[in-house]
Amino acid sequence: MINTYIESGIPLLLLLEGKSGHAVLVIGHEEDASVYYKADGSSWSQYARYSWVDVSFIHKRLVFIDDNKPPYYISGLLDTGHGPLLKYRDWTVSSFIVPLPTHMFLTAEKAYDFIKLVFNNPTVGLENRGRKWVTRLLLTSGHSFKKFIHKHNDKMAPYFKKYLLRLSLSRFIWICEVYEAENFVKDGYCSGLLIIDATSDGKSLASVLFYMLGKDIFTHNGFQWNNTNTDDRIIPFKMLTYKNNLKGEWNQWAAN
Repeated sequence: MINTYIESGIPLLLLLEGKSGHAVLVIGHEEDASVYYKADGSSWSQYARYSWVDVSFIHKRLVFIDDNKPPYYISGLLDTGHGPLLKYRDWTVSSFIVPLPTHMFLTAEKAYDFIKLVFNNPTVGLENRGRKWVTRLLLTSGHSFKKFIHKHNDKMAPYFKKYLLRLSLSRFIWICEVYEAENFVKDGYCSGLLIIDATSDGKSLASVLFYMLGKDIFTHNGFQWNNTNTDDRIIPFKMLTYKNNLKGEWNQWAAN
């Protein structure tokens, strides 16, 4: 859950316990080649038995603001080997606080449960598609998402670009990019996209605002999934990896 919120560009306050108490801010994660797919499969070897895995399960070193260390201190949160406890230096992470916006009801754990409901579905999911997949779940605003589509997706087919810009979105959305595993690389392109209303309770499939995978456009009528693409001329979906959640060299560190 921590990785999911960090991927969304939301700073977290970690509460730590040990010989003494402490608190630190986590403001981002390190980006290196270990996150991305390797041809030998080494980066995903422990998940080989699964048809898909979300990047939040891949351990990344995080960026901390800690008054006992220099600014932007980089460290990992390590599994102790005795259950789900996480360690930061000499402390154990006891809890964390997320500054979510008002009326943003769909928390990270509920959003992940929701994408599992979709991606494990035998009709529209990833289980029966005969390859390995990587998903990337993150929270953003509808305005920021459309701004990214407009400014940074020149290679997106005009049909998809126009459709997404006209799509009615809630103020906050969870987006989940879907990659064929071998195409999950830096500055890559996803081949599927699921958009979820972050102001919903996440219990109804009516929360799905958009779902496309390859050439398949899926909708849910309250009873069953339907593939609404009846035009063979539709080219497969392709979108540049979403970056408007995080500042960086890619946008000269400008606010999004």
